[in-house]
Amino acid sequence: RRGEIARAQHIALLGGIRLGASTASFAILVYYGVANLAALRMPRSMKRYPDWIAAAGLCSCSILAASLQPGVILGGLVTSTLLNLFVVPALYLRFGRNKQERLRAMAQTVA
Repeated sequence: RRGEIARAQHIALLGGIRLGASTASFAILVYYGVANLAALRMPRSMKRYPDWIAAAGLCSCSILAASLQPGVILGGLVTSTLLNLFVVPALYLRFGRNKQERLRAMAQTVA
């Protein structure tokens, strides 16, 4: 329910479903670009695929993200900046725990 409200607010804030979908596309392309970059940086022993696949994915995501309308790119950057400045710290303060507290909480739920 909260997710639906957040999506509706996001769409209303951005000015419509088309712009909201485009901004979401930009965010998804950035996410997969970061994932491909992380795959390139992994130790060779942990990789499932050759480096050229991750490099091709990173290049593809970068080209597709750069080919979007400037307003979409700006909207995506503003949205991600606001989320990282306000939402992520709030979630960390609400749900973040150190490792020992998480282990203790897991042990209590199992016992």
